[in-house]
Amino acid sequence: MPVLVAAPWGCPAQWKVASYVFDRVREETCTSLVPLVKKLKESGEEITVVIIVLDSLVDKYVGKRVESPCYRHYVSCFGTVIGSSCDVSDYEGVVGYCRELARCVVENVVKEGGVVIDDLRVVVSPCVGNPGGRWRFVGNARDFMSITLYELGKLCLLERRRYDRLVLDLTHGVNFMPSTCLHIMYYLASILLVRYGMKDGVLLEVYNSDPYPPERARLEPEVRLNINLILKERIKAVEVPHTLPAHLLRPRDRVPEDVAGKVKELNKKFARPVRAVLSTIYYPLPLALLKAVRECDIEGVVDALGEAVALWKGQVRVTSKGSGRAEVSRPIELNPLAVYAGLLTHAIYLRLAEAGRDRGGVRLKDLEDLAGLYRVVNESYYYLIMDEVGR
Repeated sequence: MPVLVAAPWGCPAQWKVASYVFDRVREETCTSLVPLVKKLKESGEEITVVIIVLDSLVDKYVGKRVESPCYRHYVSCFGTVIGSSCDVSDYEGVVGYCRELARCVVENVVKEGGVVIDDLRVVVSPCVGNPGGRWRFVGNARDFMSITLYELGKLCLLERRRYDRLVLDLTHGVNFMPSTCLHIMYYLASILLVRYGMKDGVLLEVYNSDPYPPERARLEPEVRLNINLILKERIKAVEVPHTLPAHLLRPRDRVPEDVAGKVKELNKKFARPVRAVLSTIYYPLPLALLKAVRECDIEGVVDALGEAVALWKGQVRVTSKGSGRAEVSRPIELNPLAVYAGLLTHAIYLRLAEAGRDRGGVRLKDLEDLAGLYRVVNESYYYLIMDEVGR
């Protein structure tokens, strides 16, 4: 059973060593990721690990020294990847630094814990505020969901990764990361259900460790933290947006005229096929769905999503404030519901195209097969369509 392990991380330099316990696996380490992955690998699972970090990781931690592998490797990796002075003038540079820094820390920490992650991904998502104290990040907090969902959606759709099990480790998430990542997992389960037609659904497991007790740590030689299962659910129904967003992108500040024109162009390119396809799923109208898939530019939806993310990133401004301080401002908002709607539309298209139903005439067999797609939206839709076919 292929497994996707997603873990939102704050700043690893602050994490102390504890005895993490997960289902009879016990590890002296600074992160719950080590015992979690070790236990999953015991069962021979095919695992992809995605570490989700904020772009504020670029702001170097200068707080109190911590005696732990996480602190030690953070300091070493920061010096190797970024150096003593972080002179970044563009957002791609910020994202690149954060990605390499996080990858370096993860690989070294898990290796020290005796674990090798065969497929490790790092997603760098936008922050708001100034959690590190020297860099300030200005923008819409919902951009975090948009970028994270887009990157995970690409993994499942464009790389054809079918995951039957989603594991979310919230132990090290900060601020809005845990709640938002949980929401994203439900969206991702819907995308997988539509794309791959899983009859048994997608299993979602959510874990979080006990909180670290600083007072007890000074009194006892060992701090024991259980990694607790806080949610286990088999998701068998797709979440279809009942109200489609009016825009994919929207300027929140003044932008150049050519950028404003590009925003309007992408919103228009995106809206028509998404509304056409999802409307026929929501109601349900299988014949109209086939017509929409065959006549609308569904592949253009994927292009529009990619162009929208590229435009969003391209307009992020990084302004140096001197003395190691900087401001990252995002003048364009990326609507997370629109990103989800676009990914769901593309998942539907890929499923129909794989079966050859994106072209040619319509047969009763086509409608019978489509009934399976509608079944994961609403059980009653399946019986309604099969009754119509029978008549």
